[in-house]
Amino acid sequence: MAAEALNAALESGVSRGLSLPEASAGPGEGLFPIEVSPHITLAGETRRLRGDRSQSEIAARLGLSYRAYQRLENPAKGNPAVETRERVARAVGKRLELRIA
Repeated sequence: MAAEALNAALESGVSRGLSLPEASAGPGEGLFPIEVSPHITLAGETRRLRGDRSQSEIAARLGLSYRAYQRLENPAKGNPAVETRERVARAVGKRLELRIA
């Protein structure tokens, strides 16, 4: 239930435009690691990559509407394809790397 509660809180925060907190180095004694859901991580990372640029600016670079870009940063509504994530990365001067652990 802790994972569900953490992910719900993070999803809500990211949906409201808050940044994801940095991951801790690891659990302390008596603590257990909790994985953050990938859709939350992707939305938060998209927000972080945008930096100080406006959503409108990035949307224009991608050829998307403002509302379509907003969904990319909203884990509750966005479900972009890998190709879209790749375009976002290029729009901010980065490249997309995927890893399955």
